[in-house]
Amino acid sequence: MECMNRMGPDEAEHFQERYRRVAARIEEATDRHDRRRAVGRLYEMSWKNPYAAYRAGEVSEFGLYGRTPDHVEAANMYLRAHRLGDTRATWKLIERNPCSVPPEEAEAGRRRLFMDAALPVRTRLADGTWDCGAADGFIEEAEAMAERSPALRELLTEALFRAGDGRCRAWAERSAADGCERSRLVLALCLLEDADSAEDPEDGARSFGEAVGILEGTDDWMAHLAFADILFSSRFTESDDSAALDHLLKAVSSGGDPDGMRAAALPYLEYYAASLEGMEPETRFLSRSGETSFPGRSVRTEYPPLSWSAVSEWTLLMRVTRTREDGVTDYRELRNDGGGFEDDVFAVIPASSGHDMPDAPASFVFKPTGLEMELGDDCRVVRAVYEDLDEEQLRTVFLICVDSARRSVGRLRA
Repeated sequence: MECMNRMGPDEAEHFQERYRRVAARIEEATDRHDRRRAVGRLYEMSWKNPYAAYRAGEVSEFGLYGRTPDHVEAANMYLRAHRLGDTRATWKLIERNPCSVPPEEAEAGRRRLFMDAALPVRTRLADGTWDCGAADGFIEEAEAMAERSPALRELLTEALFRAGDGRCRAWAERSAADGCERSRLVLALCLLEDADSAEDPEDGARSFGEAVGILEGTDDWMAHLAFADILFSSRFTESDDSAALDHLLKAVSSGGDPDGMRAAALPYLEYYAASLEGMEPETRFLSRSGETSFPGRSVRTEYPPLSWSAVSEWTLLMRVTRTREDGVTDYRELRNDGGGFEDDVFAVIPASSGHDMPDAPASFVFKPTGLEMELGDDCRVVRAVYEDLDEEQLRTVFLICVDSARRSVGRLRA
């Protein structure tokens, strides 16, 4: 297996050439002192050179060139090579860890190693979630090896799910067929996405029913959050705030991934907190104060970017409308000409470009007052700072839109 690393081709060739020179010195050494010095140079290079680190692991593991075998040192060298991007070391550590550890620690270690290699780019978003990028080269290796390994199918399913990769669905089905409960949960979440985006409502209802059947047998924080989302706003079942809140509380009181759980649950919990403060959905109308005092169209001002993914009301609105990164909603019946979610109160307008009209960025429009906000490349995040807009007013606008979206989605059941 070739060494796959995340360096550029020129840098990789440079490190490979340096490693070849040291390897040649080891083989050409005329006595044990020269060989010892050359091997020492190999270990020195291992801090930055993935080829040297992997070879140092082999030297330590098998006791080559007169060195005493040291499995702990070998494991450390392979781990160093793994961190530098050498997938040969990754697979060696996953499949046969040279350093003996208890089975439960070995399993957790294998999972960490796999995710490190499969998701090399992970960005912490303002709302506490992670944006993951899959490493195609490693994923292709994993797919080939997962054909004969149920354990790798489970790991591959989780990695692709975290990265939002479309290949996740097929591997989730295969891993779920192996009996993996975690993959069954991922499959249920994929089926819920199918249900929302189905062209035929009957097909959507079937996918929804299959997903719910899986979720009902799963006591996991992700399953509880999925039920909370369904009960909060779904085209296939009546909204039930009491049951949704109950699932949210079960999710936050369970174990699992605390950061992911908190980031996913917070927008809903803050919505209900606002309700307890007298902001009941049925009283959130523009005529609350007798006048429409909300801001109108705003001019984008160039200041350091403000990520509205950190504002729970905006995050919740994007979830309720099933809005993707490109601004297109999964609800086909509620799409405007650009594919964004639109009802009588607001609209999400994806970016447009064409020969007949000038390019236009994505935007959010609040119809009662004409408020318009420019969105960034990811429509789930507002990338501009609007100095003339009051944050509390914006939060209230987003809450009004959440309530409107819930009603609009509910009407799809009729």
